[in-house]
Amino acid sequence: MHQFVAGLLFLSLHSGKAFNVAPSQNTHVTPPSPYQQGAVPGYFGYKLILDKTKLIIGAPKVIDAANLQQQGLANSSTPAKGGIFSCGKPVFGQATSGSTCSSISDPNSTPGDSFGLSVAQGPTGALTACSPAKVQACSKVNYLPGYCYNRANGRWVTDQKTANTRCSVLNMDMFFLLDGSHSLGQENFNVIKAWTKDVVSNFDLFTGNTQIGVIEYSKYYPSQDDLRQSAIRAYVKLGQCRDHTCFNDRVDRMRWFQSSTDTSHALNITVKNFMLSSRFNDPSVAKVLVLLTDGASTDSKYLKDTTNYVRSLGITTFAIGVGDADVNELKSIATGTNTNERVFYVSNFTDLDSVVGTLRTQIRKLSLEGGVTTAGSSSFDTEMGEYGSSLHYSQKGVTRRM
Repeated sequence: MHQFVAGLLFLSLHSGKAFNVAPSQNTHVTPPSPYQQGAVPGYFGYKLILDKTKLIIGAPKVIDAANLQQQGLANSSTPAKGGIFSCGKPVFGQATSGSTCSSISDPNSTPGDSFGLSVAQGPTGALTACSPAKVQACSKVNYLPGYCYNRANGRWVTDQKTANTRCSVLNMDMFFLLDGSHSLGQENFNVIKAWTKDVVSNFDLFTGNTQIGVIEYSKYYPSQDDLRQSAIRAYVKLGQCRDHTCFNDRVDRMRWFQSSTDTSHALNITVKNFMLSSRFNDPSVAKVLVLLTDGASTDSKYLKDTTNYVRSLGITTFAIGVGDADVNELKSIATGTNTNERVFYVSNFTDLDSVVGTLRTQIRKLSLEGGVTTAGSSSFDTEMGEYGSSLHYSQKGVTRRM
């Protein structure tokens, strides 16, 4: 049961359907039409605003405020548009059969918006409401930046921040450099392939703004051309795949090399693959390298100079270590400093999933902060910010919080 207390005013939400106002006797306020027996709770009364003439009530789990009969046909997994209702002010201390309510919801709400989750009223009576769970679809990737609206002249209009919300354009060339040495074992190598596909699944390959490649490495052969090495091979070249089906298929073709761990040489060859991109010298395109290894490099004497060279070209590296990986080498690869910045370590391959979300976020944030946003795009800090999760008015106006 949810409870709301304001001074001597006691409000309680019963089964998500209605609330009671009771200094001495119950005064009931009910939704504008009765729920069917066993209907999914609409959380009518989750938000409450009382002024001189009316009650404003938020019901974020109402399936469709314009057709409340849908509530009885829905189940707990049905996405809710949500709703806001304006109800006649009840007479405190007098038992009544119910106050008249009518929907003042945004007619453009869509399933999943949970409109009415966050509502505030200013001193002039103006209403602001937010849908922090409203989805922003960017190509085939969904974000939750949060949307807020102001009610003026009987209709809802987006606030300025919401009106300026755009899909961020992530201009990035990124390579995954994956250890294929003998210490892995076939099962763990398969885990690496699945992990790589999982990380990439949330990036938009369709527009071509983000290009992602994959290189597997093991032994370097001096007699072979750097771009034709038999055990350091680009299975996915930058720009080769413009959809995830293509990307996943090429990752699945990777075969376990089962040899040494020539990390320094692999980094040099990865740089050469970066340079094949027509965008390599474009300052608006971020260059990101994600290296994953389970052991110390077998050509470590070259590692310091090689990693310095990689950084000198403006390539930002993330180092992921598993099991027997050398943490000091990971730090050298990532930043060249004695910090854990952009360094991830897990003891087992099965734990790699635990770093996926943080890695994605850091890559996006790094790329967008690196000057690769386009005019009108929003920072990644707000793409999952659920703007408007809470609202309040002050003398300076309405404040929306993430």
